[in-house]
Amino acid sequence: MSSTIQELFSPPIGLKVVMSIDGFKLYSSDKLKKAFLQSMAKTSTAKIINPVLEKLVSKGLVTPCFQNKGIIKNFAYKFFASSIDKSIAGFFDTVTSKVVILVDNEINVFGFSSNYNLAVITLHECTHMFAKRKPSAFLSTFKQELRTYYGSAFTNIFQLKSKIKNLDNIIKFIFDLEKKGDTSNSMLLSYYYLLDVALHPITVLSDKEFEKILRGFISFIKISLVSLSTLSRELRNFSYIVGPLYRAYKDTFNVPNRSTTCFQELTIPSEVICVGVELKPTSKNAKAFKMLT
Repeated sequence: MSSTIQELFSPPIGLKVVMSIDGFKLYSSDKLKKAFLQSMAKTSTAKIINPVLEKLVSKGLVTPCFQNKGIIKNFAYKFFASSIDKSIAGFFDTVTSKVVILVDNEINVFGFSSNYNLAVITLHECTHMFAKRKPSAFLSTFKQELRTYYGSAFTNIFQLKSKIKNLDNIIKFIFDLEKKGDTSNSMLLSYYYLLDVALHPITVLSDKEFEKILRGFISFIKISLVSLSTLSRELRNFSYIVGPLYRAYKDTFNVPNRSTTCFQELTIPSEVICVGVELKPTSKNAKAFKMLT
């Protein structure tokens, strides 16, 4: 019973529209926000963001919401919504630069939700928000983690025999993709030539093998940007890319990543730090959250 008491309880009643994203209305209330903050205060997972979370919620930068208004409608959603809809527990809206926590997808039909799950989602999405709102501070704060991650990933994907001299330029290029949201073919071509110039001279692979892997690397990114369902079906064919992306988390944070599917890292560097804060929160993460207020 004691563990149940420590779960967020806030049934979907008394809600008002607080925002609309892509035509979909989202609902919240002062009671829900209060319950959310109380939930976060009860878990050690959220302790690095709790000192500033109330300010973020009061400013509307973080908003716990329901997609569905009313108990009956929410009950129906739990049973009849698509698995894709219900898999999105929270997100960072790049248009408004705000974090939305979808309580529908973490709460059960009795109104209870896992404090831990809500905390992990909040930490993850607020890290994306930090990268968007404070890009220079993001790069300077997590420079070493990004160097270690991408150094490991590229070394193992392309079988490199020495360190990458201009790794910072590659990281900046990828981070610029995230900031601009660039998914164009010209971007992919630039990505190809950047890696070819930087990595080809230091690989142990033959020219033919290197080119095959580099083309596969770019194809993998293209698929991830166009169709996640196709990516899911083809994931095994890209194990030579996905495997090193997973290994890089262990090399960077000394903890294996067992919670996400690795692919966003190749176009969204903040994903590395978002997963990192889930795996091993540090004082750097706490510092980053303070800069949001």
